[in-house]
Amino acid sequence: RLNLAEAEYAISSGDRKKAGEHLGIIMELADDPALREHAERLLRELDSGASEQAPPGEVPACASCEESEDGTEDEEHDGTDKAIAREDRVALYFHTLPGNLPDRYAAMGEEFARGCLFSLEGDREAALRVFETLPPDKENDILIYEKAIIHFHAGDNGACEKLLLKAREQNPANPLCGIGLVQLYTETGRAHEALQVVERMIADGLEAEQARLMQGELHSLLKDDSNAVESYSRLLDSPRYAKEAAERLVPLLQGLGRTQEA
Repeated sequence: RLNLAEAEYAISSGDRKKAGEHLGIIMELADDPALREHAERLLRELDSGASEQAPPGEVPACASCEESEDGTEDEEHDGTDKAIAREDRVALYFHTLPGNLPDRYAAMGEEFARGCLFSLEGDREAALRVFETLPPDKENDILIYEKAIIHFHAGDNGACEKLLLKAREQNPANPLCGIGLVQLYTETGRAHEALQVVERMIADGLEAEQARLMQGELHSLLKDDSNAVESYSRLLDSPRYAKEAAERLVPLLQGLGRTQEA
């Protein structure tokens, strides 16, 4: 999901090469069909756009002039396509959330969805303005989490942590709060605290397999290879994470001299 957001930002910025790199990562690693379909569509658009670019000095023909003298029909069609694409982006974001969160996010209403769209498009100030104007009855773990992520991207780690802890306190069953804290603590050099959050997620059964994968990554970060091996080994029967776990496990086993197991 993060690679999709980065790819779309790169496309909007005109950096087609970077967009292609992020979309390639999705196609290599993602299992979610909706995510892969969205990435495939963007890759086709990139390929199509590259082939349609006119040579230097050549002026492209005005297709809208051929179809409509005032260009109204073309403008309306283009606007509709953009609106659909934006709606698709929000729907995709909601769809890829774990557990019952897609339904809960969808039930938050159109203004909340508009704030999420601003956030996905990188206009986080606009997103925060929308979130701040929502009525008090919308103040729940979901809204608090989304505000926290905005503060994280803005570099305000203190506000982010405070909001994530508040969201988790309101709803301990929301796995995004734990995942957000793990990311925050890891990126701010607090791997031991991140590990505590992951272990609590595993104990509570919150996205336990994803938490186990993060546990292995944190053990590796802390140079605790034996425990990293233990974490990854528990995922080798997982339909969702077996491949990722195996890819991380093989070099660890080789480094420990356990070549046959590798």
